[in-house]
Amino acid sequence: MEENFTTEYSAEALMSESVASETEAFASSGEYNLDEPASLGEAAGIMGKGMLGVFVVIGVIILCVFALNRAGKKDKKKEKESK
Repeated sequence: MEENFTTEYSAEALMSESVASETEAFASSGEYNLDEPASLGEAAGIMGKGMLGVFVVIGVIILCVFALNRAGKKDKKKEKESK
């Protein structure tokens, strides 16, 4: 009763005809060569941009949280003084 569901597919079989033609056009444009892996320098540059983006977004979130905390504390102080 054991079934084996492993099947090999080619990239062209998985992609629709239009997506495959767009990918081939992009690859033949010379910007990226999909047949060879990217160099370590290219990969590090892409990774660096991604990590920088992550840190910038985290920094913005932290600043928003600090601003909201400060705004909330001022309201609590005014409530205590009015009582």
